[in-house]
Amino acid sequence: MLLAFLIDQIQERACRVFQLARAHCKSRLYLWERLRALFLTLYIPNREALMSAWADPSRIKSVLTSPDTS
Repeated sequence: MLLAFLIDQIQERACRVFQLARAHCKSRLYLWERLRALFLTLYIPNREALMSAWADPSRIKSVLTSPDTS
């Protein structure tokens, strides 16, 4: 749990895209719930795509795709 907290703190201080995503959300709970929803509904090819979708929700469809269920 401490390691997860440390990583969260490092992201808040060092990752500009994470900071943009955090600024867009009113609370941390809402931010993490949105992240969980993205993981459950979309295919996320890499961390950069995830953070970009997080920072600008209007780009979610162009950055992330639905999983291939064929």
